[in-house]
Amino acid sequence: MCDKIRKFRKKPLCSRYTDGTDGTVAVIFALSLIPLLMFIGFSIDFSRLQSAERTTQASLDAAVLALALQASDNPNLTDAELITYGKHVFTAEIMALHADIRCSDPSITRQGSNQMFQLEANCDLPTIMGGIVGINSLSYNLVSEAVLDQSNLELALMLDLSGSMSGPRIRALRQAAADMVDTLIIPGNDRARIALAPYSTSVNADSYFPAVTGIGAVGGATVVGVSSIDFSGCRDLPTASEIIDCYNQAVDDILQNQTSTELQNAIDIGLDFSIPTCVTERGGLFSKTDRAPQTGSFVRYDSNRCPTAGIVPLTSDAQALKDSINSMMPEGSTAGHLGIEWSWYLLAEEWNDIWPADSRPGAYADTNIRKVAILMTDGQFNIAFDGAQGNSEAQALTACENMRDAGITIYAVALQAPQSSQDILRDCASSAEHFFTASTPEALDTVYGAIASNLSALRIAN
Repeated sequence: MCDKIRKFRKKPLCSRYTDGTDGTVAVIFALSLIPLLMFIGFSIDFSRLQSAERTTQASLDAAVLALALQASDNPNLTDAELITYGKHVFTAEIMALHADIRCSDPSITRQGSNQMFQLEANCDLPTIMGGIVGINSLSYNLVSEAVLDQSNLELALMLDLSGSMSGPRIRALRQAAADMVDTLIIPGNDRARIALAPYSTSVNADSYFPAVTGIGAVGGATVVGVSSIDFSGCRDLPTASEIIDCYNQAVDDILQNQTSTELQNAIDIGLDFSIPTCVTERGGLFSKTDRAPQTGSFVRYDSNRCPTAGIVPLTSDAQALKDSINSMMPEGSTAGHLGIEWSWYLLAEEWNDIWPADSRPGAYADTNIRKVAILMTDGQFNIAFDGAQGNSEAQALTACENMRDAGITIYAVALQAPQSSQDILRDCASSAEHFFTASTPEALDTVYGAIASNLSALRIAN
């Protein structure tokens, strides 16, 4: 019968009957669908696990940092009180970020006297699909360690305010520097102090101009030629305004006693001896040293062009630093060597008589103090005032070498700078790891953030 049917059909009915596999395919597809769905489900659970681990690690890091800071600020707290505090912070952090995670109380280990804390957490994440095969949760273990560096930090920021820093660059620099201030200065803790050394064509010594140049101030104007006046009684006053008022009075006293006839006559006839508070490099034997300003080593004032923003000596007043940073405007050329030199002066113990009491640098020999300078430019060092010392680049290299020899750690940051400036900064840096480049203004914040992380007294160690 099948032979007869084959005469009339292209596909034999019997063969179609005996060869049919439609049902088998359906069964195989159904069976293969189960592991496929399980694979998709496990992929979802695995992705959730990765997210949970990141969230938990962030919570552990926040808790251990808060714990170390609490121990530092409150040294009389008992271990039991610190453990309770650490658990509370961790629970609050984890619940705010990922409510599905279930963690036991973290174990807390303290090593040394407030030096290091370790938090370890054991957590479970409920599965979405794993329950099908009896896996109702995924377990994981994470650890975080925080180190609290008990040393003090003295940091000088050399900030390029030359004309090429206009636009996105100056905005990025302001943001990066302000963020660094917030990272390093802990409210209520004065272990970190930061100084600012803005520069362009020269440096603005601001109210410290009389002390560093040997020029006295008279009635708001400056008068040349009174470097012999004894200002020692002024230097212990607490604020810059009180210091400059003291200088004014000292000069007035000299003039009233008519010890300088030429100056007295000049004032009598109304001559204005006022000059800007811009300063340049000093010459002579002490040109690239940290010798205090005095006869033979006063700073020169060959320029009448400098940033409107003046230098700021070491301070832990974060708001004052950020106010100064945010007021900075770019203009002028790039005297990079001057920015480097003033970064050094702000950290030099030899200059203690110049700065207010709260801004005086510690001794180089004090092993509990880290002295650090961060150099920064976006352009070529292109102006100098004392040709006998070489151009700005040559003077910069000499100053950097002497700073390192004095014990100052130097970081260097090149923002879209030409190769020649990159080479200078690379040579200035304490090591290859201390040199950074920022290929865009936006990258500057990342670079300063990385440096701040290295310098931070409170940091994650693991």
